[in-house]
Amino acid sequence: MTSRELVLPPLLENLRTGLRIGLARRFDPNSLHVDTRQTVWLLLIAFALSLGFDFIHVEPEREFNPWGITSHLATYVMFLYAAYYAAHLHRRLDRFGLLIVAMLAAEPVGYIFVELYRAMVDSTPLGDAGWTAWGAYALLMGWFYWVAYRAQSLIFAAGRRRTAFAAAMYVGVLLFDALVLPHTEAWYTVYAENDEPAKPVLDVEATYYAQPELLATALDGLQPQRPGVPDIYFVGVAGWAEQDVFLREVRAVRRLFDTRFDTAGRSLLLINNPQTVTEVPLANASNLQRVLRRLGELMDPEEDMLFLYLTSHGSEEHELAIHYRPLRLNDIPATRLGAMLAESSIRRRAVVISACYSGGFIPPLNDAASMVLTASAADRKSFGCSNENAWTYFGEAYFDQALSQTHSFTAAFQQAAQAIAERETREKLEPSLPQSWVGEDIAQYLPRVERRLAALRPDVPAAVADCNTGSGAEQASCR
Repeated sequence: MTSRELVLPPLLENLRTGLRIGLARRFDPNSLHVDTRQTVWLLLIAFALSLGFDFIHVEPEREFNPWGITSHLATYVMFLYAAYYAAHLHRRLDRFGLLIVAMLAAEPVGYIFVELYRAMVDSTPLGDAGWTAWGAYALLMGWFYWVAYRAQSLIFAAGRRRTAFAAAMYVGVLLFDALVLPHTEAWYTVYAENDEPAKPVLDVEATYYAQPELLATALDGLQPQRPGVPDIYFVGVAGWAEQDVFLREVRAVRRLFDTRFDTAGRSLLLINNPQTVTEVPLANASNLQRVLRRLGELMDPEEDMLFLYLTSHGSEEHELAIHYRPLRLNDIPATRLGAMLAESSIRRRAVVISACYSGGFIPPLNDAASMVLTASAADRKSFGCSNENAWTYFGEAYFDQALSQTHSFTAAFQQAAQAIAERETREKLEPSLPQSWVGEDIAQYLPRVERRLAALRPDVPAAVADCNTGSGAEQASCR
């Protein structure tokens, strides 16, 4: 009789018993074959299933990661510890090997249940709601607990309380491994290199030395304010160089303001992008500070308003990302932006920020003469920051759609917030919850600007009931 004949029949019998164990059915512990070879083969089968399912869930082209082997081996070390601890709690270490074989034999059934859970989360609407996914995960863990309880009750023939506690400890150790300990996948996707032409290498020294001249040229091109006219001065900031969506968006917003909000000659851009680095000043804190100081000198604080638009990524610490590798640029915290505006002597300003967590910029900027609109709440992400996009979600809803139909900044915000909420619901995204603040001073000032713009462009409807002209309760809700 060959070694294969000695191993295969008991292995198949163990797997048949494992099917009953995995379905929480009654089984005869004496039907399990416990020896070193059976344990090794069952471990290999479980290990192969683990690697195989990892392979399935990784998109082509796949490449093997040897370090993933270590992670999987660590999982089985935790499994052995969990089984040993359960046997120790039952005070039956003589049945430690029997428990190992029983649970390893049931492992294929466990993988089937795990894959059903993953399919539910990835492919059905139920998985898109966080509470539903966690609820399904709790049911999955409950089933594993029941399997462990049934298996230990038959293997150790102990009382219910001890078995319940030992099964809970067994599953708890495995949960600790799954949810707490770091894991490395055994396969990963190798993405093809982008076929787009390589961007030119940035000349760091030349870029730095060019800033004073580029900024001076941009500032010299600004026209002075017109006495008796409530002028708007527009500044657009695109802070992230490696995604062109911010470049496209800030350019489009400037065109919108120059053509529809009478800012031609009174607008400028600060951009981080290889396409504009030799022509447009960098979007960094130093350049923005110089721009704001100069505008404070040009603008009439009683008549004029600044419209400052910043688009980039944002952090949970409420910092606007200013990034252009290999330049070492500093991000702009909300407090620093507030300080720069305060020292600029610009009285009235509308600050609109399209970035994740941008609601955190409202507290440092929310004085009576300011309007602050943000793409998200202080603890929420915003969406649409993809290189192939023409707009971010907020930029498209607010500027491209809403402000193309009205001269009211606040009515446009209400329309945009509703459109964004509907889009995020359709796409099953966590709501970004755009935020707004409208100070009392600027709320009284904005209708004057809107009337003038409506007179210049009578084809654009003026707002009837919004944060500017509504009741006190309506205006309070805008803040």
